[in-house]
Amino acid sequence: MSTHEQRFFGGIEKQKSQPKYINNFPAHQDDITNLSVAHTEGRNIVATGECGAKSTIHIWDANTMEPISQFSLGGSAKGVGALAISPCCRYVAVVDQSNDHNMSIFNINKKKAIVSVSAGTDSIVDIQWSKKQNDLRFVAVTTRSLQFWNPADATKKLFKNGTFGQKYP
Repeated sequence: MSTHEQRFFGGIEKQKSQPKYINNFPAHQDDITNLSVAHTEGRNIVATGECGAKSTIHIWDANTMEPISQFSLGGSAKGVGALAISPCCRYVAVVDQSNDHNMSIFNINKKKAIVSVSAGTDSIVDIQWSKKQNDLRFVAVTTRSLQFWNPADATKKLFKNGTFGQKYP
């Protein structure tokens, strides 16, 4: 049913006397820098990430505007650089804007991180999951290369660099 009304996720107002960042706050507390919509039939599962000193990721339902899960990137994150929801809607891959560009993969249903490692010194600008059913590989795009990630790799070499641009002899 369409009501032609705009709705917002969160929308919780703080008192002026409250600090800027409150732990476990149920909505974003700073500007949203990234958004990912799940490639499901209803396209109703959304992940959003924010900038700031206490960067959080919120997974929520666009139909009901209800939260599904929430993750904190910690104090060194400096914001969300890129994020993407897996096609199965069980995981979200997130890279922060710290100097190490930490890549984290969170299990949405279990509400916990399953991987958190440095992705290198290059800033990651986009993340895209494989479109194959139950395939947990994804690619991260940096300003100079592609990183092909396979979190299920038993050798624990989580990513391989690919490059693009002019080929040199």
